[in-house]
Amino acid sequence: MLDKPRPARRQAHTIRTRHPGAAFRCVAVLCGALAATGATAGDTMTMNAMFPASGAGKPMMMQPPPAGVMGAHLTPRGKTMVMYSSRWMHGEGLLMGTQEVSPEYVALNIANVNAPPATVRMVPLSMNMNMQMLGLSHGLTQRLSISAATSYVFKEMETLTFAGMSGDTRLGTKTNSTEGLGDSRIAATFQLYRNRSSALNAGLGLSLPTGSITERINPLMPNGSIGDVRAMYGLQLGTGTVDLLPNLTYLGNRGKFGYGIAYRGRIALQDENSEGYRWGDRHAVTAWLSYALSPALSGTARVEASTKDAIHGADPNIDGAGRGSNPAFYGGERIELFAGFNLRGKAPGGHMARLAGEIGMPVYENLNGVQLSRDWVAQLTGSLRF
Repeated sequence: MLDKPRPARRQAHTIRTRHPGAAFRCVAVLCGALAATGATAGDTMTMNAMFPASGAGKPMMMQPPPAGVMGAHLTPRGKTMVMYSSRWMHGEGLLMGTQEVSPEYVALNIANVNAPPATVRMVPLSMNMNMQMLGLSHGLTQRLSISAATSYVFKEMETLTFAGMSGDTRLGTKTNSTEGLGDSRIAATFQLYRNRSSALNAGLGLSLPTGSITERINPLMPNGSIGDVRAMYGLQLGTGTVDLLPNLTYLGNRGKFGYGIAYRGRIALQDENSEGYRWGDRHAVTAWLSYALSPALSGTARVEASTKDAIHGADPNIDGAGRGSNPAFYGGERIELFAGFNLRGKAPGGHMARLAGEIGMPVYENLNGVQLSRDWVAQLTGSLRF
């Protein structure tokens, strides 16, 4: 939809810097609490993800990890779990590294990688994303589970177009979207260690390029026409490459508290996809605490630090004067805080069911080039085991 031009805000040409001090204080506080909890002995809680004791005694039931920590535990031997999740993300406001900048600043100062024109003429204002995932997991042995999942992705971006080859005259805004099948994945999770109160699990998976990387959109062009162009990298539905998905998770219980630390990675196994580029590798470390409010309900608090490289290579069909056509303007560093819940019980028929949710926001972002800041992210997950 084409909207009327917004009045230019000359005072917005200035730059403001976001300071990371609060982010690192938050990480330190949560890690300190995690260490203190892990050192305190307590009673066993009956929650989720059963791990038999390595010695004598009854098996222990662990509290489940937060909704946003995927593949953290095993499916019991001979059992199958069906999982559905929906993840939402909203981004708004422009960052250049850690600095807040205005659309006018970008139009006047940021070089267009596909010049001419000399500077960027199409600047994002906001973005929404929803990814729905459906998966299956099966316990082959007490220590080994396998899983498979596929996704459906919707992406929407509002873009401001500036008139002509230069200057900061706002021409108008237009919203474009893409949607369809996203990438799929297969994985195996193996339990390296277990005792009555903790476990260490390792996983290895592959992301398969089932999502499209040739989606097209109809943006408002600087000359006032409506274009028909290949969508920028961030609006494509997949990576186009086979990617390695390693993970390592330590989790445990102390009384009413649960805790865990996990690493997640995504590493492209191909130099480039069919269009001449590959996404940058992503690495993330997360730590969490949970507290049992009842035998069925627990609350969760989590911190995650992640880093992602810029895109390598370029798609020659992604060109024009948009910010998103620059492969260097992707990736960066981010620290996020999350809060959520886990609800567990028996569904009709006696099958174990779980409903979990989580919402979070960044407290520190240092992005490559000019990008939209992430406002918030939320996830809702449901599973049924039989």
